[in-house]
Amino acid sequence: AIAGNGKEGGAGDDGPALRAELNNPDGVAVDHAGNVVIGDNANGRVRVVAEHTATFYGKAMKAGDIYTVAGKRRGKTGNGIPASEAKLADINSVGVDSAGNIVLAADIYLAKVVAERNGRFYGRAMKAGRIYNVAGESLDWVSGDGLLATRAELGARVSTFGVTTDRAGNTILAGARVWAVPQRAGTFYGQKMAAHHIYVVAGGGSNGLGNGGPARKATVTGGGVVVDHAGNILFADDQNSMVRMVAERTGTFYGRAVKAGDIYAIAGTGKSGSTGDGGPAWQARRALPS
Repeated sequence: AIAGNGKEGGAGDDGPALRAELNNPDGVAVDHAGNVVIGDNANGRVRVVAEHTATFYGKAMKAGDIYTVAGKRRGKTGNGIPASEAKLADINSVGVDSAGNIVLAADIYLAKVVAERNGRFYGRAMKAGRIYNVAGESLDWVSGDGLLATRAELGARVSTFGVTTDRAGNTILAGARVWAVPQRAGTFYGQKMAAHHIYVVAGGGSNGLGNGGPARKATVTGGGVVVDHAGNILFADDQNSMVRMVAERTGTFYGRAVKAGDIYAIAGTGKSGSTGDGGPAWQARRALPS
């Protein structure tokens, strides 16, 4: 164990991480300094276990101790407020972007950032230790492909929502779609994208599951999401009982020949279960991977 004493609760901040209480931690990431970032979901907090004694996210930290860097039970709402004063809920996922900022999925399908240092990120000026919305402003459905990310609606109507970053520094979100929010203009996942706008990479189509075809024509229900060493997006399609991949380039990955921009099941048949160990992963049954 590196954090948590086995008791459900929220006590122990500013002390040894192994003596602290956690409550339903739902996301874990490691930042560029080696600190462990924890989405402490039921406590409505983002907590950090310091790897080194130094200042991180605007707070002095001691190696091995645990600190809340965002979230307060009776906190405030708004952009640019100190992250430790912010009211947060439903922290489903945490990640760290290429600049070292903490990215989190919280508050009914919003993507937020806790700035690690002063600077300009996601098209806005940010101060160290403060929290900002960077994608989503609605609790309803999904719209806004190609719009500024802060103006898009991401209410996904699914129980999980994942966030990560890719090698180019783009933020990747997974819910009822898989979206990309690029930090700079360029061509990513087969699309031309403008900086700080949001684009559908997978989902929203009418081809059913659509495995083996264009990812944007498939139906997805995303959860946890990562980007592998080759730049492919992998996500847990929980409602469809599969782990799926959006190929970044044409080649062979996970034992399958794939084409750039298409979507594939790399584990799971779409039927719930736990059969298939020792055989091809895409012929095995998986139960609600999240």
